[in-house]
Amino acid sequence: SAPEPYLSPFLFEYRSRAALFGLPLVHIKLARWGVCRAKGILAIGNVATGVIALGGLSVGVVSLGGLSLGLLALGGLAAGALLSVGGLALSLGLAIGGGAISLCYAMGGGAIAGQIAAGGGAIAPIAIGDGALGHFPFPTDLAGLPGNAARFREAVQALFPYTPRFLVEFFAQFY
Repeated sequence: SAPEPYLSPFLFEYRSRAALFGLPLVHIKLARWGVCRAKGILAIGNVATGVIALGGLSVGVVSLGGLSLGLLALGGLAAGALLSVGGLALSLGLAIGGGAISLCYAMGGGAIAGQIAAGGGAIAPIAIGDGALGHFPFPTDLAGLPGNAARFREAVQALFPYTPRFLVEFFAQFY
């Protein structure tokens, strides 16, 4: 039989009996006040740590939360190694958000990147946007003109020849 969840006016907790690598498959721990931590393969809680983590503060391979840290992160403030999406997105790979900062690629209202950035204000070696600053700026008021997408692709090939093709095409659609 399934374990009974612990329920009080201040705390709810459920932990599955099934485990993998010493972690419960599902751990849910929510409190009205204070800090409580859920730790499991799927973790849901005020503070959540797991392979898939959902919480106010979440840390996991896939992480969703107010403050989210992980390989793939989605949140108000999201920091993800490969992909980050949030109000403020920080990433080593691709950051997408109102404010997006990345070592490689960024897209957002304000975007800063080490390689390609696109946004209202974009700063990167290759920058697309109204306020594009970079070695190769592509202002959006020229978007859609014949040859511009090809010029963008040439700039990427010249500066960053190992950029994945799907990312080149992703950014090219905005110019």
